[in-house]
Amino acid sequence: MAPSIRSSALAGLALVFGTAVATCPPFNGTLIIENYRLYPENLDFDSEQCKLYLGSNFNSTVMVYDPYTQTQDIISFPGITNIEPFHVSGIDYDPKTGTIGISANDGNPFVSNGANVTGGNVTRDNFIIRYNPRSKSIVFKADLAPFIQKVQQQTGLLGNGIQDMVEDSVGNSYTYITFGARGLAKISPHGNVSTWYATDQIGTPNPFFPGIYGGMIFHAPSNKIIITDSAGGRFNTFDAAAAQGVPTTVDMTGFPSDYTGVSCDGLLNPSRYVNQSVLLCSEDAFGTSGSITVFRTSNNWVSAKYVGSIANDDPLAYGSIPSATVQIANSLYISPFFATDGPVQDTAGNRTSFPLIDITSKVDALVLPDGATVSKTFC
Repeated sequence: MAPSIRSSALAGLALVFGTAVATCPPFNGTLIIENYRLYPENLDFDSEQCKLYLGSNFNSTVMVYDPYTQTQDIISFPGITNIEPFHVSGIDYDPKTGTIGISANDGNPFVSNGANVTGGNVTRDNFIIRYNPRSKSIVFKADLAPFIQKVQQQTGLLGNGIQDMVEDSVGNSYTYITFGARGLAKISPHGNVSTWYATDQIGTPNPFFPGIYGGMIFHAPSNKIIITDSAGGRFNTFDAAAAQGVPTTVDMTGFPSDYTGVSCDGLLNPSRYVNQSVLLCSEDAFGTSGSITVFRTSNNWVSAKYVGSIANDDPLAYGSIPSATVQIANSLYISPFFATDGPVQDTAGNRTSFPLIDITSKVDALVLPDGATVSKTFC
């Protein structure tokens, strides 16, 4: 069966327009999306169609949202949508192919904060879906079960928790295991899955988030995958051209005295800045209600400098964690995730309004004095 699409008008959007962008009209200002139980854990922007794709975590659907016309479409997936234990969390738009990567995964590891990596069925409940929003069709649905089993065979460690993914310059996708094991999967443009990296050296997970790996991005200028080594409190890079993944530790400086190490739920490498020299790290446990920690490089992420943080303290975000950031046209946003609305952590409540908080000026204030430059595309 094909995924189904439904459309509706949307009321309740707050926005202000601003500076110019190359493809999409200028856009800035905090906005509010109205949709029952949307709960986006991750999201990405299509700068060709000027649409925002949001993973509706607990509905196991994807919203296609137009911030200019205030309309929305909902993509649902037979056998996944509204079926336990699936979450739809990781979302990544690939401008090279015009497709969306979607993580439809076993939610049990996240509900249990890593304590339960066998709660669903690791032989069937983790998929990366590649979806074409123009033809409204699934390109492939890649089963991650053989990858999880292969990592266990190679390392002796049972892991689970599939979420974010990235795409390299030739159309391969990559995703990781969050809890219990250290492994990266590589998915070909046709949906074939291989174990790209696995090791039994997992380190010691930190007490506030017991994940091994966290948010990841692909840095096109250097052909590197950058991933959060949450257990090591640092970033690692991988050469996407390598036949097998080999991690390189990023040299990191500038940390404040109260900083306990990098632990990014989500990671964004915004094209707003020349050479994509800035990383926005969604740190759910840093500060009173989470923060976006901001890093900059001058050498293609051989090293990274901590330049400051932006608190998740907007009144509209009260009770949330800043699980993801996104660039919409020329502007940068926090996407608050209201993880405690439900009866237990990481389950749905009855919320209908979901804000996106504009932090563009705050990021600029941290990175421009340190040498970052706004691309002429966004000036």
